[in-house]
Amino acid sequence: MKARIFYRKRQDYTRTVEMYIADFYKNTGREIEVCSPDGRENANIVDLYDLNRLPAILVTSSDGRVLYRHLGMPLPLMRDIALWMERG
Repeated sequence: MKARIFYRKRQDYTRTVEMYIADFYKNTGREIEVCSPDGRENANIVDLYDLNRLPAILVTSSDGRVLYRHLGMPLPLMRDIALWMERG
């Protein structure tokens, strides 16, 4: 299982996203991989999973199946992401 958050720096939501990432680790002990949607590999992921609004959170199983996808603000509850990470 893998959880990733896609966002761009210097946006209105940047501080909120960065606090969310830190709080998620503090509360769950798990990390969310931080991804910029602009790199070549990440741009392919954004297109493949149709992450058309940022910030976006994507939780996938080890074989690449989408377990959970969240687009835009507000961000989802941390317990929801943690639950999907456990199920993966």
